[in-house]
Amino acid sequence: MSHPIDIDRVDAVLLSDGWHFVFPQTFDLGVYSFIHPAGGKHAVLFDGGTGFGFSEKDTAGEIRRLSGPVASILAVRYTRESDDD
Repeated sequence: MSHPIDIDRVDAVLLSDGWHFVFPQTFDLGVYSFIHPAGGKHAVLFDGGTGFGFSEKDTAGEIRRLSGPVASILAVRYTRESDDD
């Protein structure tokens, strides 16, 4: 059985430190890497493989972006269009 998840509908992500509430339509998947800007170019320091990213607002009201390996996600919460999905 497949459990397709529309990434535009993800509203929370469970990581090891608890639930993180996702700004609408900011959750995405892709290759994540650590870079260092050098002379206007980005030198890749580490290619981490398949990762995730999303934006959230912290308790001080600052907007921040979280990224990491997909394997660190314990669960996602998302809305569905209907119970037939």
